[in-house]
Amino acid sequence: MATEVLVVGNFFPSVMTDLKEKFSVLHVPNAEELAQLDDAALANVEGFATFGWAPSNVIDRMPNLKLISSFGVGYDGVAADHAASNGVVVTHTPNVLNDDVANTTIMLLLATMRKLIEQNQYLRDGRWVKEGNAPLTRSIAGKKVGIVGLGRIGEAIAHKLSVFNCEVVYHSRNRKPDVPHAYYGKLVDMATDCDVLIAITPGGPATNKLIDKSVIEALGLFR
Repeated sequence: MATEVLVVGNFFPSVMTDLKEKFSVLHVPNAEELAQLDDAALANVEGFATFGWAPSNVIDRMPNLKLISSFGVGYDGVAADHAASNGVVVTHTPNVLNDDVANTTIMLLLATMRKLIEQNQYLRDGRWVKEGNAPLTRSIAGKKVGIVGLGRIGEAIAHKLSVFNCEVVYHSRNRKPDVPHAYYGKLVDMATDCDVLIAITPGGPATNKLIDKSVIEALGLFR
């Protein structure tokens, strides 16, 4: 008998095809529909494929569960400690998307500094013709950028920022001796000195409200 695998979420068709060729797949699109299943439907599930979501109450519904495979880098939505205490292995996909996440960060930074969305609307509303050129915006060249959490993705972002001649500094739980960027032990101090703040940390209780009112006030407006 094929191993039973629970899949929650809309995975790529190619992934679903591959899973169905190898396993007996129980596929539900979301948590709400999963909640409608009775426990008997989950009794023989041994594998759980998810987009970073596996709370303890769901894990407990699968008495034969052996593996949780989280499709993505972050797994803060997975009760990993609870799973481990029950002998369930949790996996995820670190490094796979480092470059693309860093690229997206740079894209968002450029769009924000250059007010891309506002400028696009300015043009679409006909204001360029009626009012003339859109207001000038700011370059990121030479800006001091603080990265909160200099992990794998944070380092990729820092590397890409070097192309724009940005000064990169960082704050994390511990100083990293092998990076060329200045370290700030206090986040609020870094925010005071920076033009831009990029937060690239895991979610969860450890980082909840890390970027609080004091940090936002210290960051202030672009200088």
